[in-house]
Amino acid sequence: MSILFYKRPDYIAREGGPLTRSNCQKYVEKAACSKAAIPDELSFENVMEGKTMPPCSMADFLDYLVYVAHDAENLQFFLWLRNYTKRFNALPPAQKRLSPKCVPDEAPPDLSNTKKSYTHVGQLLRSDTEQDNDMSAFFRDGSHTPDLQLDGEQDHHRQQPFRQEISQVTAHYIVAGAPRELNLSHKDRSSLLSTLSRTTHPSAFAPVLELTTMMLRSHSHPNFVRWSLCNGNKPRVVFLRSFAVWWLIVAVILALLLILSHQSRWIRIVIAPILWFGITNLVAASKGLCVLLHRLHTREIHPWEVETQAPGEDPSKGWLERKKWKQNNETQGDAKALTLHLKPPKVSGTNNNYDKLSSSSLDPNDKDRDQQLKSGFDSDVEALSTLSGSTLRGKLSPFGPSNTFDHEPWVSRWRRQEWWRKLSLRKVWVRDEGLKLMQNRIVIQAELWALLITVPTVVGITACPVVGLY
Repeated sequence: MSILFYKRPDYIAREGGPLTRSNCQKYVEKAACSKAAIPDELSFENVMEGKTMPPCSMADFLDYLVYVAHDAENLQFFLWLRNYTKRFNALPPAQKRLSPKCVPDEAPPDLSNTKKSYTHVGQLLRSDTEQDNDMSAFFRDGSHTPDLQLDGEQDHHRQQPFRQEISQVTAHYIVAGAPRELNLSHKDRSSLLSTLSRTTHPSAFAPVLELTTMMLRSHSHPNFVRWSLCNGNKPRVVFLRSFAVWWLIVAVILALLLILSHQSRWIRIVIAPILWFGITNLVAASKGLCVLLHRLHTREIHPWEVETQAPGEDPSKGWLERKKWKQNNETQGDAKALTLHLKPPKVSGTNNNYDKLSSSSLDPNDKDRDQQLKSGFDSDVEALSTLSGSTLRGKLSPFGPSNTFDHEPWVSRWRRQEWWRKLSLRKVWVRDEGLKLMQNRIVIQAELWALLITVPTVVGITACPVVGLY
């Protein structure tokens, strides 16, 4: 009987204001109520490690955060920091010692004995808004770090590994008005900027990493799984609900006509399949699920996936030729996609990008360092792009553009498209077994509730006496 009361993961509303520990703790408490509804195959760890399949892959998670939840910067920062930590740990010990590990609640440097002490004290006494504006302007050119160090220490800090990359990340995620600004409080932002001015060790990001991880695990991930259960877009779901209500109205009208006629009472049983069919589809559609698509193990493509040009596709070809090209390449790429992971590939030899990253060529003054830093991260991007069948380089690039999508071509096309055309979008396979299991439970639940409602209703209608008006 437990399947009758099966619940999909609850929707977790977002708290207002900046991301704080108290808000994240509320997300953790709410997510605990939905933990039993999410199978282990769809756990947060499996999604982040690339062990899930579409439509629950890492690429789908990113699409959800960009186009639905509008907070993809948390995942983008998380992926960059995970990759940065691996590269930092692969450095030689001599370079690691240049960036000491961050000590929690580390006190700010003593500036009282320096020639610039009055200047820095004056800066510390200024308003929070002025400090944020100065920090933002200071970081935006991507080549500076906060000038809070002693004069004798500036050269030492500039020699720290990945100092230029830390400046770029700060300008892209941390300072106010950044393209992918993290929703941090002023206290956390100021503390992080001060820490990054002294070290490039990954432990400097520990407080922010904890907040973003809690946000992804306890808020974004449960909502993503709930959203992934829907195998149809909003126009199709609305149509299915109306379609189910129409079948219920037909069943009621047919029952009244049979009761008022001279026909035998037993013929009224014919309304049972109509009533059961309408209730089943209504219950399933109330949770965003199309029973027909579920039987076929497919789902509708999302609006941002419509007419997406695949890598290697010739845009000059006609629509039918492009369709045949995609079908042929999808069948050939399924086996390859199953072997792709988000972890760095372990390749022996001199062509391994991650081996290069751990070599002594990562000297801060090396002109080719930036290209080498990006090459390792891009290998993950290419894997995700192949896995999803679309180009994700801009979204997953650590220093890509902001996450706005109003300028993308699909937006205007989707708004202009007629509503009936939105009901017949291309279908793709649902390949994740954990998601299929959750959809099976919802459909079986809908069928059982329809059966429990249909049987007594038909029995009551059959028991009604014959009126015989015609």
